[in-house]
Amino acid sequence: MSKMSKQEYLNELRPKYKKAGRKQKSQLLSDFCDFSGYHRKHALRLLNSPPRASKKSSSCRRSRTYDQITINALLVIWSASNKICAERLQPYIPEMMEKLVECRELEILPETKNKLLRISASTVKRIVHNEKNRSRIKIGGTTRPGSLLKSQIEIRYGR
Repeated sequence: MSKMSKQEYLNELRPKYKKAGRKQKSQLLSDFCDFSGYHRKHALRLLNSPPRASKKSSSCRRSRTYDQITINALLVIWSASNKICAERLQPYIPEMMEKLVECRELEILPETKNKLLRISASTVKRIVHNEKNRSRIKIGGTTRPGSLLKSQIEIRYGR
């Protein structure tokens, strides 16, 4: 039985359960337990609790603070600093950014520069972690011992 159908049945049964008498409540509770497979005490708590508010839709998400241009600039700085960990990279960002702009390795808009100056270590860690996972080389398997190499190696036994 799906969770959605249990929830629908619970929403239908809740008003009836609140209005019912003592014996009717017991019968409704037993029926709900049989239908849903819930333990009696859990079903009782569900029936007596107020209905849950619906979850927020995904359209209420926060807007992104750091755009792709900022992320790309951060990744250039990270690569230029030999891909050090995020905790060490974050305080080093202003100095590294200035050096890369002087060497014309990086072109940054003033808005992007301000964002990079106020970026937190945890955000740097999250961005760098995602990039590390993407760039990790995936190998099908590791070296396994085989008989071809063993047959080519001569072994002398001392007497």
